[in-house]
Amino acid sequence: MTEIEFRPIKKIVIIEELKYSSTDDFFKDAAAGKAPDVPIPLFWADGVVLEPLPFPPESEEIIKNMIQGTVYVQSVGYAKMDRYKEEISFGRNTFKIIKATSPTLMNLVKKLKERL
Repeated sequence: MTEIEFRPIKKIVIIEELKYSSTDDFFKDAAAGKAPDVPIPLFWADGVVLEPLPFPPESEEIIKNMIQGTVYVQSVGYAKMDRYKEEISFGRNTFKIIKATSPTLMNLVKKLKERL
């Protein structure tokens, strides 16, 4: 039988924080450079909308740290958005908003909310 092992994320390292004072500014930047016919996925939880962009695991050291539970995020853009909406149109772009339910994302949102 195959052994299954779950390794929880112990730490998130965010390289660049992009805090927006308005959802309009957030959506404007999140749409920049993206095709208007492709929905843009975002996350929402507890009054915060966010777009975490993963850091590409390009070095042995980063891969080793990720295996040990440290996740690197290139940037995370976020803004206050009190009410959840499944879909938002902004200009020519459509955003698909995913309700964050994972404990890791919920912990991240909690920390971001403190910084708003």
